[in-house]
Amino acid sequence: MTLAYRQERLLRRADHALRKSDPDLASMLSIFARLTAAERMPAREQLSPERVWDWRVLLWPAVAVTFLVVFAVVFAAGGGSRAATECSTACSRRAGGRGAAGRRADGRVNSRNGGGGQT
Repeated sequence: MTLAYRQERLLRRADHALRKSDPDLASMLSIFARLTAAERMPAREQLSPERVWDWRVLLWPAVAVTFLVVFAVVFAAGGGSRAATECSTACSRRAGGRGAAGRRADGRVNSRNGGGGQT
């Protein structure tokens, strides 16, 4: 069985740690490996090879195209700019009619926010 480099490296590290922590168990496992090397692995324990062209690989471009089409249709119909305008209006109403700099909707400075006494 062929493993990826990263998996082989992890197995080598685990093998090294096992030999260091429990040499008796490591020697028994190496004996077991030598005794069973000629036997085939049972089918239920074998890993199936990874399929490169999985359905997920083919699905993401379709999802991306669908998103772009919906995005284009919404903004072509003016829904995006209208929604942004309504959101900014609702946000300014929620803030008590003041803008970001403490100004009221009518342009006067709010005296509670350090406006220098102007009303």
